[in-house]
Amino acid sequence: MVLDGYLDRREGRVGCKDGEELCDICGGIEEEVEEDIIEREVKEMVDREVKEVVDGEVREVVDREVREVGVDIKREIEVERVRV
Repeated sequence: MVLDGYLDRREGRVGCKDGEELCDICGGIEEEVEEDIIEREVKEMVDREVKEVVDGEVREVVDREVREVGVDIKREIEVERVRV
């Protein structure tokens, strides 16, 4: 980009133009942006998967406790029936 600007006598250039081969500066910036995007997408995907696993585990614990409480209530009802 810098050399092209000098050779083309356009010293105010700030980046490669469409259709030009990317220089090390512009190519490096583009790669960094792509890496940041990929990193963010991977983090979001992992966060979603972790949330799904945690939600599933919490749901299992709650369901198990509800079943256990239900069993305890049935036992108490049976004990009361025997008393009467």
